[in-house]
Amino acid sequence: MNDVAREVARLAAPSVDHAKLSALDLNLLVSFDALMTERHVTRAAARIGIKQAAMSHALNRLRGLLGDELFTRRPGGIEPTPRAHALSQAVREMLVRVAGALFVEQRFDPAREEHRFRLGMPASLEIAMLPVLIEHLTTEAPRISFAVAPLTATENFRALDTGELDIVIGPPLASSPHHKRRQICAEPYLCVFNPELVSPEGPRGTLTLRQFLAARHVRVSPRFDLPDVVDDALVELKRRRRVGVHTSCALGVAYIVERAPMIGILPRSAAQLAARQFTLACCAPPIALAKNRVVMTWHGSNDANAGHRWLRDQMVRTAAILGRARK
Repeated sequence: MNDVAREVARLAAPSVDHAKLSALDLNLLVSFDALMTERHVTRAAARIGIKQAAMSHALNRLRGLLGDELFTRRPGGIEPTPRAHALSQAVREMLVRVAGALFVEQRFDPAREEHRFRLGMPASLEIAMLPVLIEHLTTEAPRISFAVAPLTATENFRALDTGELDIVIGPPLASSPHHKRRQICAEPYLCVFNPELVSPEGPRGTLTLRQFLAARHVRVSPRFDLPDVVDDALVELKRRRRVGVHTSCALGVAYIVERAPMIGILPRSAAQLAARQFTLACCAPPIALAKNRVVMTWHGSNDANAGHRWLRDQMVRTAAILGRARK
């Protein structure tokens, strides 16, 4: 690069107010991030290995520098102010970038690493994906463990931001620009039922539309007032179904239809698993349903993390294994 090019690059680079930033200790931002994560002064101090008095001192310095209370006391901890919430994402991303630039990450060796990954996913995916994932990692990564939380859109995406979850797997729900996502599969829905209680009237053991609409259904959606993919399809046909049971947990569907003359609609992997485990029948629904798209979402700050990349590769591989098994 010649002198002219260097000068152009220097002028184009974002400017930094060094005088103003010199008053800011990086440790204060580390303390701020710990307080946002823990929402408790004592636990935040323990998180970064300092005493409670030192954490309180850091918080007072931050309040003076930023001209805001940042955290207010509440029973059992502290509550961030709107200014703290506004700052939290930028502070977290900056700390991740600084750590990535200063501390070169070592290669992630799954055969030797001892680490727990935290996943958020709905029950239908947990029962289909998790056993396959664990089976293939038992010998490849014997010291890797997993913690799984149920999928709730608002809480899970917040948990990605605070670092409480590594990955959220589920339908493509609205997320923030700093979240990364990748579709790992798209599978059709199947009807699942007890053939001794619901006798298929269509060809090759299928349900007719008349039978589908006459039967009572087990409906799965996060809330009673939220439509699901079946409701959306029936609206287009100007039809309605009879809902006998509403549940937010797909795990309950097989238990219900095993004993009651009802029809459940599940993603193919979960439906086929239920059919094997409970001796149920499954078939394609007599109406056209959009496929169940499964998307993996993670925080952008983890994009280059070696361990996180390995985890994402394993989830893609697991989805591919399930896809081949269903063919």
